[in-house]
Amino acid sequence: MYARHVLLTGAGFTHNFGAPLARGMWSLIIGSHEIRSAPKVRDLVNQSRDFDFERIYNEVMSGSEYSEEDRQCLAKAVDRAYEHVDEIIRSWRGYAGSPNALCGYGFGRFIASFAAPRPGNETGLIFTLNQDLLVERRYHDLTAILWGLRRAADLRAGGTHPLEESDYITLPTVPPNLDREHSPYGIAYVKLHGSWNWRSSDDSRRMVIGRAKRQQIANEPMLDAYLELFQSVLSSGERRLLIAGYGFGDAHINGAIADGVEKGGLQVFIMSPQDQSEVRERLNSTPGHTIWSGLAGYFPYTLRQLFPENQDGTSAWGHVRKVFFEDSW
Repeated sequence: MYARHVLLTGAGFTHNFGAPLARGMWSLIIGSHEIRSAPKVRDLVNQSRDFDFERIYNEVMSGSEYSEEDRQCLAKAVDRAYEHVDEIIRSWRGYAGSPNALCGYGFGRFIASFAAPRPGNETGLIFTLNQDLLVERRYHDLTAILWGLRRAADLRAGGTHPLEESDYITLPTVPPNLDREHSPYGIAYVKLHGSWNWRSSDDSRRMVIGRAKRQQIANEPMLDAYLELFQSVLSSGERRLLIAGYGFGDAHINGAIADGVEKGGLQVFIMSPQDQSEVRERLNSTPGHTIWSGLAGYFPYTLRQLFPENQDGTSAWGHVRKVFFEDSW
């Protein structure tokens, strides 16, 4: 039912477009007026040694020493940060000479490569941990499907206009049977940690941030169904997973990948400009070592190296295409 080649993207993926995620979120949060009006939160952000905004978020949201006003201030600051990220995505242009220029056409072909070769019988899956609207805005013409929800192409989020009220999606209280979903275009987009423009039935935002992510997911039926889908697909056998822009910081995601390696013979491919030894060291703890044992390919490239703004074909993209998609080198 699902295609053999699967993609998982993290914050580093969007960073190629100049959107400052991960550590860059710290700089956006500390500069917000909401944080300046919450002294205890401001001190915590200022004193951060690792600039990890998710750790800060978790500490404020779960810490008894912080008030409800503190929590609201931080939540608004995070929302403002994502709004800035969305503004960057909306205004992105691939002009030659731009520090983040890359060939949009090439990137579009990359995304489309994960579509099932037999649409109607199979569906290609792109899983993401990102809450931004990069794919919805820049590549909604690929008719990617938000699995279990309305089509991304139906959103008015495409183009350069800020979100309007009608662009927000209310999640169902009872998720659909994802195995019965159908994509005539052969590709689906699954946002494992929710999205900046999603709301729960209680009208609260539905993004999974912080350290208690597994519990947050369990409390939202749609996200819980997404995680179950991710786990079952990776463990179902004969799957090849390309991981791009993910730093392996989420235990529930690492666990699903490790289970796929152990139970389903999952083949893991990592795309990262980081030195391989650094990634291996990060994965050198359980279940990380299991993930590394399933490694079948490593691509030390950025998206710009794959798809430069001059639209030239590259040996880097040829390497990825032959090793990952064609199973040979």
